[in-house]
Amino acid sequence: MGRGGCVSGYDRGSGVPTIPTVGVDPSRSRLWAQIRNGNPEMRMDETRHLRPAAWPGGGKRVFLGDVGKAALAALGAHEVPVFREMPGYDEQRWELEASSSDLVLRIRSAPYWGFGLFARCFLNEIEVTGPLAERSRFVFDLVIALGRDPWLPAWSFAFSRASGAGSFEHREAWTGLIEAGRETLREDIDRVRDRADAVAARPDSHAEALTDVIAEINSAEAALLERNAPAVARALGRAERALLYADPATRPEESEERATPTGETLSAGEARQNSLTADAVEALIREADEVSEESDESERVGLSEIEKSESEEIPFVDLT
Repeated sequence: MGRGGCVSGYDRGSGVPTIPTVGVDPSRSRLWAQIRNGNPEMRMDETRHLRPAAWPGGGKRVFLGDVGKAALAALGAHEVPVFREMPGYDEQRWELEASSSDLVLRIRSAPYWGFGLFARCFLNEIEVTGPLAERSRFVFDLVIALGRDPWLPAWSFAFSRASGAGSFEHREAWTGLIEAGRETLREDIDRVRDRADAVAARPDSHAEALTDVIAEINSAEAALLERNAPAVARALGRAERALLYADPATRPEESEERATPTGETLSAGEARQNSLTADAVEALIREADEVSEESDESERVGLSEIEKSESEEIPFVDLT
């Protein structure tokens, strides 16, 4: 694709982006990240798809880098990434695209100083499009998976020259999305807490189940303080399940009763309707369990091939 990179909008003379960085935006974000480690080593197959290093069909060697690995982890379950710009002699210079159900991710890896002699001579230009809530959560998870601030460069002057933005602009773009992601999780916690308060106000609510709900909400808040988004999702999933039992309107044993409070026998049609209600509640409970499992599964599915490629330790190779 050439110097155009992930996003159109480069000055033809200088090659500097005309729209350097975009953080909180209604439709897309454009971020720049410093590479610290060139691993894991991967392969590009004959169809330009990203594959693990031990791929049976072999393929072109490529170094994904620590930011690329973290980005695919944060994307969750996604289609197999495809290279839009193939790596050449320099196996850490490429552009790839991956998409999930909500987001489209494009990453361009290129050297910005030192002729690409070392891994830290590279940067990643990241473009992600989709709903703001999902984008901010993606960035929140990316930074957690990476374990450092990706906007801090190895060489500030060269990083600013390559990206067209200063250190303050990069930090604002990243932290704006991180805070938006944290706020999205906070809203999810508040929503479950509001439901718990409404159920607690009912005199026939289940006290023991409500205690479980509050404990899981507290666990979610603790996980948010630790910036552990998957743990937040798991705790809220367990809280949702406990709420089904705490709320008399959805409690299975309440729905399965065959007599009215006055002792009158229900008609066959009413009993059948109650039976259907109980089945629906059980389905909701199973769905709540799946929500907790999916937060773990999305992490595993998105990185399954990368984890295979890291079964052997392969050092970054000097390509000059």
